[in-house]
Amino acid sequence: MTGTGTQADPYIVDNWPDFVTAVGTANAYVEFSEGGGNIDLNNYVPTGISTVSIKCVSIKGNGWTLSNIYCAGRDAFYLTSDVRIVGLNFLDFYMDDQGSQCKFFGGDDNRRQYAFSLCSFTGIINGTAKSSRSCIFYWGYYWSEANLSQCAINVSCNGTAVLINAGGTASSDNYLEFCNIEVKGNSDDIFNDALDLRNCYLTGSSLDTEIDTRYSSKSNYNVFNIDFRAASAFACTGNSGAINLINTDLLPDNAVIGSGFIGVTTTQLHDAAYLASLGFPIGVD
Repeated sequence: MTGTGTQADPYIVDNWPDFVTAVGTANAYVEFSEGGGNIDLNNYVPTGISTVSIKCVSIKGNGWTLSNIYCAGRDAFYLTSDVRIVGLNFLDFYMDDQGSQCKFFGGDDNRRQYAFSLCSFTGIINGTAKSSRSCIFYWGYYWSEANLSQCAINVSCNGTAVLINAGGTASSDNYLEFCNIEVKGNSDDIFNDALDLRNCYLTGSSLDTEIDTRYSSKSNYNVFNIDFRAASAFACTGNSGAINLINTDLLPDNAVIGSGFIGVTTTQLHDAAYLASLGFPIGVD
């Protein structure tokens, strides 16, 4: 590892031990070396990682990937400072909560600001905890402000696991924008928490019975192309002024489409002119 960790002279890392040390340094700036690369955790901790404490203020990934992250019975990454993470990929992770809530990315309940941009996440989380569900992203309760922007997310949530645990409070500013999200798994509550999604495209399959985007007046212009047909029932609700599209060909027969959502068929979803006529900003010339 080179550098002193300042903004002008950040820590430069290219291996797992140096990464853990650098991000665990309070107020540090951390960068991966130029050119991209892959850190395969099977080569470092094949039996599973301990929780990585993130105390730095910036991580610049430069296209690097942390792959094959295995974590059991604990959080994988725990944020205790305001931090911005750009251009770092977390691929092929596997988590098992072993009965107690765990998070792939978690944080304390103090006022924090977490920002992820141009990052990719692929992996599986198996949850058996019921009172406080395990999740991919945990945004704390009343004081966290967290967002993902221009990220790709492809995750499988099984058992009681969920995508996001936002604490269910309207005083937080937790949102995803311009993200491509694919969900799957046998959890029937992947979208258990009130969602704030902005200009996101969602695919995959889910047993969820409800989507609720009334959490924020800014939750708007999303496309839900998710197969909900195996769910026992389904309803979606948003703010009355919002325009969110949902593929009706992929809904159960008893589905209820509420305010803020417009049902479209698969054919209509591929008709840019039609979507533009609904007021959806598709960018038709």
